[in-house]
Formats: sequence, structure tokens, C-alpha cells
Amino acid sequence: MAVTKPVDIFANKDLREAVRSYVDAPDDALDNLFEKMKRRSVRKNEHLIKQGEQPAAFILIERGVLMTYFTDASEYDHVLMFGFSGWWTGDIKGITQNMASDYSVKALTDAEVYELDNNSFELICRQHPIFDRYFRKIFQNSLVTHQKRIMRQISTNAEEKYRVFRARFPKIELVVAQKHIASYLGITPEFFSALRKKMNTADTRKG
Repeated sequence: MAVTKPVDIFANKDLREAVRSYVDAPDDALDNLFEKMKRRSVRKNEHLIKQGEQPAAFILIERGVLMTYFTDASEYDHVLMFGFSGWWTGDIKGITQNMASDYSVKALTDAEVYELDNNSFELICRQHPIFDRYFRKIFQNSLVTHQKRIMRQISTNAEEKYRVFRARFPKIELVVAQKHIASYLGITPEFFSALRKKMNTADTRKG
């Protein structure tokens, strides 16, 4: 199975250049975008959004690692995604429909982020149509990524899913707890611990 380019989770991206990697936004449009967003510093394990408790905001990560997850009726956390510098995270339905979020977003490290609420989202797209195209591309990429993940979940075994995950995010286990990775992969923490030990042992023998 093909693996996309590895992500350096500790790299701090220039957010303006990150936006311009999708669209050729002029300086005045970018200035307006960042003026409309609220910059926020968060500490490790602090929640930016809690499921069902507040109107959803779109979150652009400047620095740090975030986790977006859903808590079910049994209070089990299902991890949807991890987010890194230059990435957006949050509840697309919540931000576009101005509803409370279906998901929680928590910082796994100290982080710096920008938050974009629904009113500002709608206004920036009206004032600068280039951001309509920008967010369309962001939403399209998100859909493609989640579709690929669903196919991987239903068509590959746990070892292959973990191997792809490690190749994609080679340093993530330095900052993310094993239980969160297990949840993202759709396996129990106990099974993940045994799988991780098995694969690490095999890799050591190969080396």
C-alpha cells in the first residue's frame, strides 16, 4: 500500500505560506484572515473545544499537536485525527452550520493556535472569494483523507494499519499516548501494546 510523505510533527510552518500552498492569496486577504481569527495559547491536555458544549470553531495550528475525538455513550474516546503545525482541525459541520461541535479537540502538547468562528468564516469568504476556493480545497482534502482511512480500516489488518501510521507519522509516539494511537487505529490498547512490541522486535532483528 502506498504511503504519503511523512509528516514532521515538530516542524513549525509559516502559516501564510501554508495557506498559499493551496491558493495564491494576496497580502491584504491574508492580513484580513488572520485579523478575524483569535490567537490562543493552550497547555498540554487543555481542551479547545468540548463535545456538544459550545459553537464549533475551525482551528488552525501554528505550533503543537492536537487531537480531535468523539466520546460515545460509554465514555470511550474515539480518535478521529491528530493535527500538527499548518493543519486545520475541528468539526466541519459545526463550523459551516454554526452548531455545537460533535467532537472534542484537546492539546497533546503545549500549542499555539488560531480559531475561526462561523461568522468570521462566512465574512472572510464573502470579502475575499479566494478563500471560498481555499476552504473548498481544504474540505476536499479532508474528505479524501478520511475516505482513504475508512478503506484502510476495512481492508487491512492491524499490523498494516500500524505500519502505515508509523511511516506517515514517524515521531508521533514521542508525544502521543499509546491508548490514543490504539483508538485511532481501531484496536484495543492491550492489542496495540502487543503489536507494537512485536513490530519493534522484528525491526530490531532486521537492523
